[in-house]
Amino acid sequence: MDFEPPLVIEARMLSKMPNKLRRRGTDCSLRGAAFDRAGNLFLSDTPSGRILRLSRAGQWELVVETGGSPQGIAVHQDGSLWVADAQRGLLRVGPGTEAVRELLGRSGTQAAPGAKDLVFDGRGNCYFTSPGNSGMHDPTGRVFRLGVDGRLDLLLSNVPGPSGIVLDRDATKLFVAVDQGNALWQADLGAGGSIGSVCLLRSFFGGSGPQGLAMDATKHLIVAHAGLSCSFIVNMLGEITHAVQARHLRNVSSVAFRQGTEELLLVDSQQGAVWTASMPDRALRLFSHG
Repeated sequence: MDFEPPLVIEARMLSKMPNKLRRRGTDCSLRGAAFDRAGNLFLSDTPSGRILRLSRAGQWELVVETGGSPQGIAVHQDGSLWVADAQRGLLRVGPGTEAVRELLGRSGTQAAPGAKDLVFDGRGNCYFTSPGNSGMHDPTGRVFRLGVDGRLDLLLSNVPGPSGIVLDRDATKLFVAVDQGNALWQADLGAGGSIGSVCLLRSFFGGSGPQGLAMDATKHLIVAHAGLSCSFIVNMLGEITHAVQARHLRNVSSVAFRQGTEELLLVDSQQGAVWTASMPDRALRLFSHG
C-alpha cells in the first residue's frame, strides 16, 4: 500500500457553453463526454434533452434533441452516437443525420428505468448502467450488456446507483462508478462475458459520489467525483495516485481522453464548461477509434 498523498494535477478551463445555447429557465447539466475520429467532443445537456458538439476549433453547436434526458454518450465504430437516456433508454444518433432511433426503450431493460452511461468492448457489445431510483436504501440498480446479436443480458442487479462504466483493454474487467454508494466496483468477466467475482475496489466520501469513468493505456482509472469537485486517478490496487483539480472547478460529471494523447477533458456540469488537464499516461484506445 502507498500511503503517500496523491500528486496534484492542475486543470484549466478549455471552453464554456455560450449564452446563445443556454435556455432561459433551464439550468444546463452537461455530461456524457465522448470524442469522434475528427476530434469533436460530444456532450449531453440533460435538462434540455440535447446533444451538443464542441469542435476541435472550439465552436459549440446543437446536434440533436433526443426528446428525453440524455446522459452518457459513446461513439460507435461506424460514427454513430449511442446515447444513454434516462427517459427513453438506449438511443442511436446518426451517423450523418440527426435522426434519433430507439435501440432499447425503458420496457426493454426489464423494468429498470432508462440508462445512465455506456461503453463498448472491442467487438461492439454495449455495456450500460441503469440506476432507476436505487440507492443505499434500495440497492437494485442494474448493469446490462446489449450484444451485437441483439441479446440483452442482465449482469448486475444489486448496485446502489450505478453511474459511469468502463472496461479494460481485453474486456476481462468491468468497472462501475457507484454514485449512491460512493464507491468504485470491479467485476471480473468470463470468456463468454459472464460476471465472476465482484469487489469494492475503492470507497470515497462526500454527499454525492463518483459519476463518470475513463481508463488510460496502463490500466489506471480516472474517476469523476461530482461531490468532491475533482477527478482522481486510481490504480488497480484501489490507491489514489493523483487528484485532478482546479480552484474554480465544480461538479465533475464526466471525463474523456482525447484519443491518442495524454489530454483529459473534464466536464463541469454545474458551470456548463469543459476543462483540460495533461495526464501521466496516454488514453486507452476505444472501440470508436479501433
